[in-house]
Amino acid sequence: MNLTRLRLAGVFIIGVAACSNGGPSISPALPQARLAPASSSAMTHVLTADYLGGTHGTHSIEWSQAAPYLTWAETDASDATAIHDAGIKTLAYVAPNRTEPGGKNPLYNKNNATFAHTCSGERISDQWDGVTEWVMEPWSSALRALFAHYVTWLSTQGDFDAIFEDEAGALSAYEQYDPFNPSLPCDYNNSTWIEGETEMNQKPSLPILFNGLNMLNGDGVSLSIGLLNGSNTIGGNYEGCYDAENQIKEDGWLWQDVENTELQVAAKNKIFECMLRSSKPAADEIDARIYAYASFMLSYNPSTSVYWTFFETPSKLHVMPESELVALSPTVPAPATIAGLEQSGGTYARQYQECYIWGVAVGACAAVVNSDTGASHPFPFSKYTHTLVLSGAGVLDGGTISTDGPAPPASVGPVEAVIAFP
Repeated sequence: MNLTRLRLAGVFIIGVAACSNGGPSISPALPQARLAPASSSAMTHVLTADYLGGTHGTHSIEWSQAAPYLTWAETDASDATAIHDAGIKTLAYVAPNRTEPGGKNPLYNKNNATFAHTCSGERISDQWDGVTEWVMEPWSSALRALFAHYVTWLSTQGDFDAIFEDEAGALSAYEQYDPFNPSLPCDYNNSTWIEGETEMNQKPSLPILFNGLNMLNGDGVSLSIGLLNGSNTIGGNYEGCYDAENQIKEDGWLWQDVENTELQVAAKNKIFECMLRSSKPAADEIDARIYAYASFMLSYNPSTSVYWTFFETPSKLHVMPESELVALSPTVPAPATIAGLEQSGGTYARQYQECYIWGVAVGACAAVVNSDTGASHPFPFSKYTHTLVLSGAGVLDGGTISTDGPAPPASVGPVEAVIAFP
């Protein structure tokens, strides 16, 4: 079955082309405000996230326009209740791990015990975008009380479902990008630091989704995985997931580490928030979008994996049509590492028995990725005759998703991906 989802002037048309094997044919419906999915699948899209309203998100759309496509929104107290009432889960940004004076961070305070120190008693700082940030002490009972009190107050200002906690995790991973001045804390140890942050995150009245899964252990998986052991921590954000500002398609060992981090988080049944970072025009980056989404599909858990993109769109809502492809019933269970999905020819691939686009069943599908920078590798399956096609920008900008692309190539080029259908 070949399916194309079109958008015309803000209304939706779902059409299913007749299958060559005699399968069902659904004629395009007349334009209307919204069409119910023609499927028993409850998921019309994978879990998604974006900024909405507040300081960083768009104000040019109604929250009800985003609601059919958006699962999580990071926003401010001024918009949180209305966004939550529209059916979108809300995240409040809080940064207890680094603070700066001048009113920029409400957790900056005058209690010296809340700050991390060197063995000689000096406070520790780093630089971020030209701003001096002070490293806070997660073992401080005063900081824990301050964090919890602020979250309690924040929950009275707007209807929030969880806290987005920034700059969490092991300091040794941050140090390679932003060295700490004058040094790491006295007798610093990654495990002890993670334990302190884990206990600190138990104190707030709202659950925690931390940002810091991208803090890798050299060329190994995230050092921040341990933060997920806290019962009040519902998941983590990986910033630069398969797509970074300076590398629109990640490859090699870095790509493998993202996959392995995604697999480990999914195995803990915690949220893995895959945050892509490129802000290039969405309509110009179809190839990168397919590569990132296929990579996400290899390791994702439909119940806990969240997809968040930043590709530029006219509406400033950054949800892409590819998020409407939901793949269920994998033919093999999630492996412990991405090596378990490597094919004999060199690609990485995973097949799904039930796939849907906007709730419409399209049969089986497969995600195939070649993360090798130096060579093409053969497409590993024979039963697929069509490929995913994307056009345009986001879901509110006329972007489309279709299953009627050409047959998969005989080989998948370096740092390329294919999403295929029978």
